[in-house]
Amino acid sequence: MTAPDIARSSVSADHADHEEQGGMISRCVIRRNRRTADIRLRAVVTRVNVA
Repeated sequence: MTAPDIARSSVSADHADHEEQGGMISRCVIRRNRRTADIRLRAVVTRVNVA
């Protein structure tokens, strides 16, 4: 088995199907977008970036 075959088989083992993977991606995007609206988190990031 070549390296690309091994990589493909491990990816397919991690995600049962494309629908599950799509759901994981959309949940990640939703979480990321919620964080940008968090005023307290934005204040912390601003202080860190200034320092």
